[in-house]
Amino acid sequence: MIVVGALIFLIASMGCLGAIRESYCLLMTFAVCLVVIFLIEIGVGTASAVYQDNFIRGLNETVKGYEMNADDRNSWDTLHRELKCCGINGPDTWQGQQVPVSCCHENDESKTLTTSTYCQDRAQGKFIYSEGCLDKLKAEINANSKILIGVGIGIAFVEVAGIFLSCWLACIIKKKIETNEN
Repeated sequence: MIVVGALIFLIASMGCLGAIRESYCLLMTFAVCLVVIFLIEIGVGTASAVYQDNFIRGLNETVKGYEMNADDRNSWDTLHRELKCCGINGPDTWQGQQVPVSCCHENDESKTLTTSTYCQDRAQGKFIYSEGCLDKLKAEINANSKILIGVGIGIAFVEVAGIFLSCWLACIIKKKIETNEN
């Protein structure tokens, strides 16, 4: 993320510097960078829609690595707590493994998280979230889809406007240079 932020900062600085110095080359380079970023965003959006099955396979891999990989464990624990869910499609995701404590919800009487084996007893199931995280995640995305679409359209509008304005300013600068040479 730091690298992406630094790259965006450099590209934005190039656009500002090109406008201030009235540099045709910098402005056109800025416009090309914006086009590349725009195309990458479209590609990532399309790929995420097309390769949903790979996402689910990736989730299955992180379930297998839950005990051994701290990053996988932290991700799942956070997802369980935030969405109040358990596993991909429910507690059965953890078949052959112990249900993570993060799948357990508060004991109604004491309002404390039940960490005992009683919580993780599948036969009892009283303190284990029964709904899978995939369904909950899809519901969250659907609930916020209008906001996500609006933000995406807003970002696309700003990028396209930046492309056209930088090209327009570069053309004006080029004409000004050609006029001064004559």
